Amino acid sequence: MGAARIYREVNGEKIEHFLASMPGTQAHLTATANAIGAKARSTLARHRHDGHSFIHVTRGEIDRYVALNDERGQLAAMSIEYGRGPDMDGYGAAIVHPGGILHDAAQIPIARSFPRSKRKKKYYTKKGG
Repeated sequence: MGAARIYREVNGEKIEHFLASMPGTQAHLTATANAIGAKARSTLARHRHDGHSFIHVTRGEIDRYVALNDERGQLAAMSIEYGRGPDMDGYGAAIVHPGGILHDAAQIPIARSFPRSKRKKKYYTKKGG
């Protein structure tokens, strides 16, 4: 018996790209992104007060993307997702608690996804968890 061979390419294409491009993989990515998008839309609908934010699911060459878009409104998508602490310039803007719309839908803890923040951890982690 000979040694095992490791192929890094299939038909001149990197193995990772080949596997990711397979119809079954693409179908699973689409189904997963659509499920996350549906759950995020439902959560956003419960939390919105006359807002312009919406959930947008897009398809890239290989990947799928689920985004919280607020281009039509206050450009507040990051504040909606991560929350906002008291305004540091002395004007006393209100604290906005994080909605975690995308994080909840994708089952990703907020605290783990925003590691380079200079904000205090208490502003972007959920209470009780």
